[in-house]
Amino acid sequence: MEGRSLGVVVACFSDPGIDAAKEVSQIPVLGIAEVALHIAALLGHKFCLMTPLKSRVPAKEHHVRRLGMAKLLASVRALNMKVLETDAKPDETKTAVLEIGKRAIEEDGAEVMILGCAGMAGYSEELAKQLGVPVLDPTSVALKVAEALVNLGLTHSKIGLFSRPLSVESEQMRS
Repeated sequence: MEGRSLGVVVACFSDPGIDAAKEVSQIPVLGIAEVALHIAALLGHKFCLMTPLKSRVPAKEHHVRRLGMAKLLASVRALNMKVLETDAKPDETKTAVLEIGKRAIEEDGAEVMILGCAGMAGYSEELAKQLGVPVLDPTSVALKVAEALVNLGLTHSKIGLFSRPLSVESEQMRS
């Protein structure tokens, strides 16, 4: 792919394998959760992260803490829907997001909503109009940020956190 710049977006809100992928890659690798959280921080004082299942709330809270953004978290709220339902039942999903979003704004002080599952892609614009706050579709946001990084010629630093593993360095030296 000579002449083209590339980037990777991992479209799962748990950002699986992101750190390892950044270590071994020479191109930008972004997870939709990490990007959405950082963009939410630019758009408002506190954000609400919505997740399909209540059982995932602790994992989402942990992810936010791991990224050093706990002070900006208004709440993590569950839609009480299965992941596949969020995509297959758009009307039910939008209704749940609206109800939960209104409560997060009123009760938690949330100023930005994050749709914490790739299955909720495509709902953000309509929901933002109805809630009166930014609603982030993490997949779309991550794609645009990846495009910007690629266009700017930026990628992850390799001198610390995302330095290449020794086994990869050794392989390159033998080639």
